[in-house]
Amino acid sequence: MAKSKHIEHLPVMCEAATDALLVGGGGVFVDATFGGGGHSKAILRKIPADSSLIALDCDEFAEEHAAGVGDKRFQFFRRNFSQLSEVLAEAGVQAVRGVLFDLGFSSLQLACAERGFSFQRTGDLDMRLDRRQGLTVCQWLRQADEKDIARVLKEYGEEPEARRLARALAARCGDIHNTADLSRLVAQTKLRPTPGCNPATRVFQALRIAVNQELDNLLTGLTAARKHLCVGGRLAVIAFHSLEDRIVKRFSAGIALPRLGRVDEGDMRSVGGMRRPDKAEIMANPRSRSACLRVFEKSGLA
Repeated sequence: MAKSKHIEHLPVMCEAATDALLVGGGGVFVDATFGGGGHSKAILRKIPADSSLIALDCDEFAEEHAAGVGDKRFQFFRRNFSQLSEVLAEAGVQAVRGVLFDLGFSSLQLACAERGFSFQRTGDLDMRLDRRQGLTVCQWLRQADEKDIARVLKEYGEEPEARRLARALAARCGDIHNTADLSRLVAQTKLRPTPGCNPATRVFQALRIAVNQELDNLLTGLTAARKHLCVGGRLAVIAFHSLEDRIVKRFSAGIALPRLGRVDEGDMRSVGGMRRPDKAEIMANPRSRSACLRVFEKSGLA
C-alpha cells in the first residue's frame, strides 16, 4: 500500500462548515468524508465532551491519517459514505446531530502519481477511491464501447466534444497505459480546448466519477443522512462541481434526479443559502475556489 506523502491538506471552508453543524447541542456527529482529517479535527475541538464523532472514508490515505487522531470520542470506518446506514448500525447509533460531506478529493490523492487522479503527473491510470475493489479507469476503457464512453464524458464531464473523444478513446484504448497517454490523446483529439483549462480536465473528472459511481453513491449517502438526522439536526455539503451541487439542491427539495430517480419529499430546509470561500481562503488554498457550501436542517415535516 502506498504511503501518503507529508503534504499539508487544507480542509475547505472548515470553519463555516463545522460551525453550521454545531447548533442545538451535542450528540453524535458524522464526517462522511474524512480525507486528511481537517474537518474531523475541527469538529472534535468544538463539540461538547460528552458528544462523539464517527468518520467514514474508503480511501487508504484517509485510514492512515485517522489512525493518528487519538481521541476517545472518535471512531473511523473505512467505508464509502453510501454505507452510512450500515456503519451507524454497526456503531449502535440510530440518530445523529449533524452530518458533513466534503465531496472534493484531497491533495494527498493528487500528489500520489500511482493513484492516477492528476493529469499533471505520470502514473497508473487507476482513479479508484477504494483500491480494494472495482475497475481501474484503464480497465474500464478497455471494456467500454464508444457509446458508453461518450455518455460518461457528456453526463459526468459535461464535455462538449464527448463524441469525438469517445471515438478516439475506443479506437486507441490499447495505446493508453497511464495518465500521460490519456492526457496526450485528449490534447491531440480536441478541436476546441477551453482557454486556461487543461484539455483533459473534464475527461479525468468524468472517468473518475464513472469508475467510483460517485453520483449514485452521493444520493445513497444523502438519503441515509436524512434518515438518521434527528429533528433539528444539520446536513452540510461542500461540492466542487455543478453535477454534485445539482444533486444536493434537488435532493433537499425532493425533486426527481436524472438517472437516479426521485427521493422523498422535503423535510430539509435550506439554511443561509449557498456560500463560497472568501478571498483570503482562496489565496491560501487556490483549490478551494470552486467550492460551494450548502447547509440544511431537518424539520420533521415530511
